Amino acid sequence: MPNYLNHSTPPVSKSHHKRYERWTENEHRLFLIGLQNCSPGDWKSISKRYIPSKTSTQIASHAQKYMHYQNGLKKNKKRKSIHDVTLDDINTSVVPSFINQEQ
Repeated sequence: MPNYLNHSTPPVSKSHHKRYERWTENEHRLFLIGLQNCSPGDWKSISKRYIPSKTSTQIASHAQKYMHYQNGLKKNKKRKSIHDVTLDDINTSVVPSFINQEQ
């Protein structure tokens, strides 16, 4: 049995942990367009049609945080958030060509 230098658990290999990547403003904009065009909660379609770089679970998590942020808009924000970008800020008629317009 290996000695882990008095550690109670063996060291964890970091190779199986995916590094957290922040959402880009472009990904958030595509998320908003997908949110507008797909059924509520249809994270799989948003992932497939609008943001293929994110899983449906990641999109669901982002949506939850976005809705929470929108419901509790802070008046004295200390820093800018990706959630500050809304559909009013973007031109939804300009949609990237890779997005499948067929529903």
